[in-house]
Amino acid sequence: MINFFIALFFSSLIVITFKIIDRYKLHLLTVVFVNYLTAVIIGFSATHGFFLDNQLFGLPWFPYALAGGVLFIITFLLMGLSTRHAGLAITSVAGKMSVVIPVIMGFWLLAEKAQGFKLFGIALALLAFYLTFASRSQESKKSLSRKIFPVLLFFSTGMGDSLIKYAQVNAIGNDFLPFLTVIFGVCLIAGIFMVTVQQGWQQTHWTSANMFMGIALGIFNWLSTIFLLKAMQIMEASVIFPAFNASIVAIASLTGVFIFKEKLKTINWIGVTLAILATLLVAST
Repeated sequence: MINFFIALFFSSLIVITFKIIDRYKLHLLTVVFVNYLTAVIIGFSATHGFFLDNQLFGLPWFPYALAGGVLFIITFLLMGLSTRHAGLAITSVAGKMSVVIPVIMGFWLLAEKAQGFKLFGIALALLAFYLTFASRSQESKKSLSRKIFPVLLFFSTGMGDSLIKYAQVNAIGNDFLPFLTVIFGVCLIAGIFMVTVQQGWQQTHWTSANMFMGIALGIFNWLSTIFLLKAMQIMEASVIFPAFNASIVAIASLTGVFIFKEKLKTINWIGVTLAILATLLVAST
């Protein structure tokens, strides 16, 4: 369980880091790019020449790593946009309630047992997801971005978690480090393309604050993912993701309210409470 708690710690730091990025109006794309550059450097340092000694394209996990890299950068950008438009607590629940997707995948593709309490927990999680960022229909147009980014984050996170768990069971073996390095490498290539297209290298905001937050985010991102992969070796998808996400929801929501002074409506508080209850219910079965 030590790997589980280490992953939880660094994942919590990722969520909080995104809020700091928004609070101080740092340049999201630059921070995300530096984040992936940092993660790739860590990966190459940790693999000790793996990529020089192996035919990368022939490895069974390589296609999964490519797809995972695409989903990773989409999810990271959506996390930043959702935090900016919907707040930390809502973003956290939106991402973490995507737990229902890998849980269903565990039942369907990995033949994990679908117990009654687990199924009830999934239904409760979906209700919690809606209530957490529900708002009145007559609100201004801004409410669209308040909803759409958490919804997109919900699906991208769930698909990414499912892909990684499936690859861990069927393809990765002990190649955790090179697998993760390829994922971050794909993200880095995508980041180079986006920086070039959107703003050009001369205009990129290479301030010390952006660089520092990008490096910190890259370290947190690498460590949280590698320890989560290790935890997956001994925990089922239908157990690890609910337990992990329940903890993140609680930590991020409380941080958003009590440290960053975010405001939640009563219906949002009900959603947060149901989110924690639902994920704990699934994990306890």
